[in-house]
Formats: sequence, structure tokens, C-alpha cells
Amino acid sequence: MERAEQTGDFKSIAAVFTREKASELEGLRPYIKALPEAQYRVIRTFVRGDKAVLLAQRDSKSWVTFMFRKEGGEWKIQDQVFRDTAPNISSVYALIPPEPGAFARAGSPWNQVA
Repeated sequence: MERAEQTGDFKSIAAVFTREKASELEGLRPYIKALPEAQYRVIRTFVRGDKAVLLAQRDSKSWVTFMFRKEGGEWKIQDQVFRDTAPNISSVYALIPPEPGAFARAGSPWNQVA
């Protein structure tokens, strides 16, 4: 992703996204320009099964959250959210909820909640 943004290579940018998301990006093709200064610094990752979340800092004033899923055996970006404030690093756990029954398996007393 970083190298594709640096060179403005739309085909390579679209290749890292899921099929559905890549087709949505097609309308942005005319606006993709080379950004040689584009760099991502990974802050936190979280993987559960075939889903993953990656928090990264893009530059000194922007952060991005990438949501991934496996497609054809490869990790692809399903969605991305840019922001101008640093995300809470624990938010990765909220973006990929636990499997059903996780609280009961952990011994949490949810059966006592009205």
C-alpha cells in the first residue's frame, strides 16, 4: 500500500483491497497521484480468524484504521477509516468482536444480569 501510494500506482492500490472495495475505488482513479512522502507506521494489530485490524500513523497529523479479511488466501483491506486524532490502541478489540459465547466461556457472570 505504502509503495503504491508513493508511486501513484492505482492498479497496485486496488489490488490490496477486497473485490467489493476495489470496485468502489474505481471512481477515484483520476484523483490518485504519486505521494512520495507517504509512509505508514504500524501502531497495533489484532488478528482473529480470517479478520484483522491494523492501526497506523500515516504522518504527524493523520491516522488510519485498516480492517482486513482473508480473500482467496490473502489478506485484503475490507475498509479503512482516516482520522486526525490518534485512535485508542485498544479499539482493535472492539472492531473484531469475540466469537459468540466468549463471555460465558470466560466465566463472566452475565447470567445474573436482568
